[in-house]
Amino acid sequence: MCFELFKPLVKVLRLVDGDWRPSMGFVYGELKDAKKEIIKLCKDTKEIYEPIIQIIDSRAKDRLDSPLHLAGYLLNPYYYYRDDEAQKDPACMTAILTCVEAFFPDNFHVQHLVSNIELLKYKGMEGMFGKKLAKMGRMTNNDTFDVGK
Repeated sequence: MCFELFKPLVKVLRLVDGDWRPSMGFVYGELKDAKKEIIKLCKDTKEIYEPIIQIIDSRAKDRLDSPLHLAGYLLNPYYYYRDDEAQKDPACMTAILTCVEAFFPDNFHVQHLVSNIELLKYKGMEGMFGKKLAKMGRMTNNDTFDVGK
């Protein structure tokens, strides 16, 4: 039971400790998935999983929860379109706005375009986000996915 319980976490550790470095959105998403899997393996018994999740969260705090990590997670179509939590998480939306303000500090026109137009297209799978290649990216958990291939 113990080995099975930590198997999802070992997967994440191997992912970040390899020669190839995944993007922040994948690391954050895989860690979220690992925590969900641990809870499931504990049969939703809070007394068992809560101390484990608290340790994971304490180690990730201020390392894997920056606005850039959260924005990368939200903008990763594999996680966004399959996870209702990502779509409704106010912390993720705040992170997007924080990043947009940081990337375009004095360009309110671009901030508006990204935050109020392009992000809505992304959420609604409109325009380029509704194309066949974009849909393939939603189904593929692969940080090296290349729409050109």
